[in-house]
Amino acid sequence: MEFEFEKQGIKFSFRNPTWSNHNNQLNFEYKVSGTKENTKNDGYFYNSSFIPTQKALSLNTKINGKNVAGVGLPENILIQMQTLYTEYKEADFQKKLNSDIPYTLNDTTSYGIYNGISQFDIETIVSQIKKEHNSSIFLLAEDIAKILNKDKELEQIAIDSYQPNPEGNWNEEYMTWFRAAVSKKEAPGHGMIPIKLSKKK
Repeated sequence: MEFEFEKQGIKFSFRNPTWSNHNNQLNFEYKVSGTKENTKNDGYFYNSSFIPTQKALSLNTKINGKNVAGVGLPENILIQMQTLYTEYKEADFQKKLNSDIPYTLNDTTSYGIYNGISQFDIETIVSQIKKEHNSSIFLLAEDIAKILNKDKELEQIAIDSYQPNPEGNWNEEYMTWFRAAVSKKEAPGHGMIPIKLSKKK
């Protein structure tokens, strides 16, 4: 998928939309005629983001010697961008609402504080449950996560579905320890909690 338009004789091209679920952004590759191009492909740079409130796409380029941080969109392109943004956002929402929840196991990077269910993985679910029950109760995903992480049934399900983290470019000593720990399910990894059970809890 590609979008192209001209402004003041300058051609702007955007392609390959992707959704970042970490910051709810619709991102594109971009190229601007008459400016420096990426030599590693056919000229496109990465990480141009659609900014709905400004009706623009972000840029990081120079035009006529001036730094340019974004470009406003023509009406016809804006309408397409808004539609695409809504579609990606809704698809991401449904995915978060209906996907099993990861449960971190054996984390040692920060004294184990990241073990269990992360509040960030259940924020959408908590919000939707409150909406379904028309509830105005002040519930924080952080508090719900703490409660779920004390649940022994969920912990056991995570242990039973344990998968180790992918191996990295580690030194031989750590690699040897990691592989031995995997065999005992003691290496850093995660399990998955079924979404239906998570909502019920």
